[in-house]
Amino acid sequence: MSTGTGVGFLHDALGDYLHARALAKKPQAEFLESIDALDIQPDSLLPVMLISLVLESASRKRLWGKIDAFPLRQYINVARSCKAAGDPDQDNIQEFLNEVLSGVDIMQARYFPDISHELRSSLAYVHVPVDDVAIHGDIDSTSSSKLSYKITPSDGLCLRVKQTSPIDNRMVHDVDLTRSRLNINGGRYAAALNIKGALNEIVRQRNFRGGVLLANERSLSRIRYLTSLGFREFTPDDSLAYLLDQLRPFANEVVPARQHSDIAFPINSLIDDLRCLQDAGREIIEWWWLPHWDNEDQMFEKPELVKAYLDFHFSRAADLYIEVVNASFGSVANEFSYLNAMPFRREALVSGGAGERAINWYWVPVQKVDDSRTICWFEHELPDGLFMNSTKSKHISTELLRLNRSVGGIYTSGGGGAFPAPNKFYQGRQYNFESPTLSEVAEMVKSDISGLFWNLLH
Repeated sequence: MSTGTGVGFLHDALGDYLHARALAKKPQAEFLESIDALDIQPDSLLPVMLISLVLESASRKRLWGKIDAFPLRQYINVARSCKAAGDPDQDNIQEFLNEVLSGVDIMQARYFPDISHELRSSLAYVHVPVDDVAIHGDIDSTSSSKLSYKITPSDGLCLRVKQTSPIDNRMVHDVDLTRSRLNINGGRYAAALNIKGALNEIVRQRNFRGGVLLANERSLSRIRYLTSLGFREFTPDDSLAYLLDQLRPFANEVVPARQHSDIAFPINSLIDDLRCLQDAGREIIEWWWLPHWDNEDQMFEKPELVKAYLDFHFSRAADLYIEVVNASFGSVANEFSYLNAMPFRREALVSGGAGERAINWYWVPVQKVDDSRTICWFEHELPDGLFMNSTKSKHISTELLRLNRSVGGIYTSGGGGAFPAPNKFYQGRQYNFESPTLSEVAEMVKSDISGLFWNLLH
């Protein structure tokens, strides 16, 4: 469009490129002044192009000051552009480490403040609350293109950034700066990778935040795990007061994971969940499936009991998911695909016989919560073509459009596996001690986090 003095390009790639080139050529003082006055739009390509052209430390820091205010997806787009080809420069190691730490600080404070303590603990691979983190690393002595660094808890007394090889080789990040196409200036990209990994670990360890419902499902799961370890034989009738009395002597201990698929957790965190239930006026943990499920084989003699159980299970999972997302990810909740798609209904197929029962399901967006009751079929009554994979995603997108909901999310259209029989221990099955509702919600949140960071890897 004509402006009288030249040609303007509104959100145009060529215009952004020319603008970035012009800004990058300015002397530093003039560049800093221009950046301060510039209104950078998050959906513009200007910051992506500019960050790859600006190499001087003070200028990059000023530019990142603008980018740090972007929504998460746009921030990640810029961070990803730092993953660029380039020769490692050993003179810039300190700057790289500074950028990693700055990126970690900004992302946990700006996008994940609700779980910042849990995030820092996860970054540092510890089971105790962490108020701050530090980083130390250096180029490997055997290869000039390999950088090793480690994020650790900060004691507040020493420098947060040290250019020195990690003393403890456990949980060290090794970066092949050439093979990964990550140059020494890519600290923000490395920070985003660390945040994504830490969030995934929070989900794996079930360390997200919630409310009374999460406290019930998590304490129920962990009590069952302790029973499987032979710690105590806990029952549904045990009062919260009794459970607390049994656990207090071990408050400062950590329950170990027997294998990688298990979850280690501090007893203190279990005590906190039990106290949360007490504060809410509860007297016992709710083993919620008992009214629906007494004996598995007898239950399957009455299909209506199976259907009632699945409806309650998926309804409870929806409530728990909303509780966890709002309590843990409030600042980015509007980016969570399943939350944007709600309410929706599960349509499930139950198959197999005793000991080998399985479930497959998919979900369909609905107008209101009253329409979200689970529909369940058994193999002999399944309508033809209902579970054809080729139609699931298209049907979901069609319904989301019809209901005027976002269709740009990244999610799975369905799932399946062993029937979620809650009062059984499935040996060899991941989290075999866990409430099926908590397992379901963890998978949903994991999928949402993958969607948040999808642009980072693509």
